Amino acid sequence: MSEETYIERIQSFGWEDLVTLWQAIKAGKTPGWPAGKALEYLVIRALQLGGAEVRWPFNYVEGGQILEQIDGAIYLNGLAFLAESKDYQNRINIEPIAKLKAQLSRRPSSTMGIFFSKSGYTEPALTLAQFLGQPPVLLWNGDEIGYALTNKNFASSLMTKYRRCVELGLPDYHITLAGRQKAHLLTSSPSAANLYKKVLPGQILENIEILAVPETDKILSLAHSLLAVHNVPVVVVIDAETENIQMIAERQELWEASFRQLVPKIKFKIFQATPEQEILFFQDQALSKTLFTDELSSSEISKARSQPRKILTKAFEEKEKTLEQKIEALDPDSLKSIRSNTMITDMVNFFSRTLAK
Repeated sequence: MSEETYIERIQSFGWEDLVTLWQAIKAGKTPGWPAGKALEYLVIRALQLGGAEVRWPFNYVEGGQILEQIDGAIYLNGLAFLAESKDYQNRINIEPIAKLKAQLSRRPSSTMGIFFSKSGYTEPALTLAQFLGQPPVLLWNGDEIGYALTNKNFASSLMTKYRRCVELGLPDYHITLAGRQKAHLLTSSPSAANLYKKVLPGQILENIEILAVPETDKILSLAHSLLAVHNVPVVVVIDAETENIQMIAERQELWEASFRQLVPKIKFKIFQATPEQEILFFQDQALSKTLFTDELSSSEISKARSQPRKILTKAFEEKEKTLEQKIEALDPDSLKSIRSNTMITDMVNFFSRTLAK
């Protein structure tokens, strides 16, 4: 199928058609589109529907050789952008972003980049993207693509990202956070999120939002946006996924350095649960036996200290009662035991201090 055919096809799409196509892209089922093509044309069409002047994906050819493949050019409100789109299953590392930066270096200095990634970005990519210098590359992840399509505001969302980058030097402002005013607790574990809602004091829960975001790169991007733009206190709880003290310390310093570029340290707190947040259920052997007497043997409870999530997932995959129901039914003694955990007490102290100001 020729490029002209792709253009003719996508230009017949309205917003609802694009939302349907996006669902197909996420599912990896886009018949009639070669690998990656559907996303390239979807984002350009969405920007066109929002009022942007666009050029569809094209090759820069010289001497019969393709020197560059460009996924589109966008002109909006006097600004110019080159687009790069990646329909990959794995998160994007820094190299494709750096490649787009190199392409921008051969254009007028005011030309910026837009990078669309269905699967998001690695932690190092998000951190390094802030320090790559000019011209900026504005980063979009899959959640943001879906959000802008659903709300039919792709072009205005691009302008929001541009303004945040100008004002705060933030290339990965998360457009789904519009209007957020409360402090936030961001966790990479849905089951731990339910537990925090149960064990944190009511006066804190009334003044914070708890979001479960399984992908740590998305947590990093959300935290950047909340701290820099919305200026609200943020607690981040991620899984260390290791018991190596040096690796944990290095990751802690990387995240804290990234956040300190935006706000004073008193505005955020980062916790790494070792090895995973589900360890909270196994910090006390008596608690574990009380909670999981029907689901886990004594040997499994012992093993769970090194693989808590895996053990819990297996234990509840064929049970009528879910882990969430177990959490909801926690008795006062179990709650008291979990609240005594150092991470929980530090979390309470942080929110108590920052929310009082």
